[in-house]
Amino acid sequence: MKVFFSWSGNRSKKFAEELSYWLKRVIQTVQPWVSNQDISAGSRWSTEIGNSLAGHDIGIICVTPENMEASWINFEAGALSKLFDQSRVCPVLFGMLPGQLKGPLSVFQASTCDKEGMWKLVQNLNDLQGDLKIEDVVLQDSFKLRWPDFETRMKTVSEIDVGNTRESLDNVLDALQHHGLPKCLDCSNYYFGKGFETHSMYSSVSEASEQRLMILGRKNRKFFDKEYKVFFSQLKKKIDEGFDFRCLFLNPSAPMHVIQTAHVDSDFPQQLQQSIIKAFKFLQSHDIDPSKVCRLYQTTRNYHMVFSDNSVLFTPVQFDVSGKAISLTNTSFTITGAKFGIGENMLRIFNEIWDSSTPLAGDLEAIPDPWCSLDCSLVKKGS
Repeated sequence: MKVFFSWSGNRSKKFAEELSYWLKRVIQTVQPWVSNQDISAGSRWSTEIGNSLAGHDIGIICVTPENMEASWINFEAGALSKLFDQSRVCPVLFGMLPGQLKGPLSVFQASTCDKEGMWKLVQNLNDLQGDLKIEDVVLQDSFKLRWPDFETRMKTVSEIDVGNTRESLDNVLDALQHHGLPKCLDCSNYYFGKGFETHSMYSSVSEASEQRLMILGRKNRKFFDKEYKVFFSQLKKKIDEGFDFRCLFLNPSAPMHVIQTAHVDSDFPQQLQQSIIKAFKFLQSHDIDPSKVCRLYQTTRNYHMVFSDNSVLFTPVQFDVSGKAISLTNTSFTITGAKFGIGENMLRIFNEIWDSSTPLAGDLEAIPDPWCSLDCSLVKKGS
């Protein structure tokens, strides 16, 4: 079985090398082709890759957060899709979830780098072997025997230098683990099975952030709390020295359809308003002008994002059967770099929402009833 490995970028290249080596030992009939290994010196690489694409049975695309939007890997994905049916094109994700794929990659059934994902990939490859198919019990034994080696090899992939972002990622990961969040899923050290929006997560990012901390949430209720009094007691001085702190709240005066789908709780508007008032007063008590660091947005949000220096912690907004967003507290989340493809996109989205949002300002005492709709005195009109 001839298997073409597509890659783009240093870490994806290492990923392809290690994955092809490992698969060859789980299914001995696999004949991998990885371009950097198998193109002879002086060959026209575009011609070689074109010929190889046409001469293989299956294509495996090694996708990482920083190469998901790379033109070359999407070109090869498109070329593979023209040659094979979808069952013969397999994106394998390192440090990503299938729901994050876009463009040509999104039409394929992707595999993740955890044990379940790799077992499905191995089964899929074996099913496509026809008469050479290995008995399930033999394949399972081979997989179990080789799995520890796979974990070791993927650790070397996670250590590949991806630029200045690596230091930021390491700082956040160390802080998260220090505060007791569960170990990352698979081998990439970018995914946590639970812990989003918990005190452990917010303690970690407030501890690790040296240049910026930016939050795109709904209520942000947990962050403006006595748990982080040390962070906020130092924040005014840090802002004066150039620290970028920004927080986006959903505006209680947003269009009705946005409010109605923003949370399952029937009293969500009241919860939202109370959270904003709490944050306003909390910032003022620390001599920080809320209008400088907090804004209210009015659009539907697809992700909850937290930026810590050059790291991005995010999770997609999840909806119930009625179309209302459910709580994200203690759900799984992703960590990637703000300079990677998906991280850059997240940062662009945050800045666009920030620029179009309204600064939080005004006199809170003008609100006679904390359960009424947010008074316009909270919002600096025309800002």
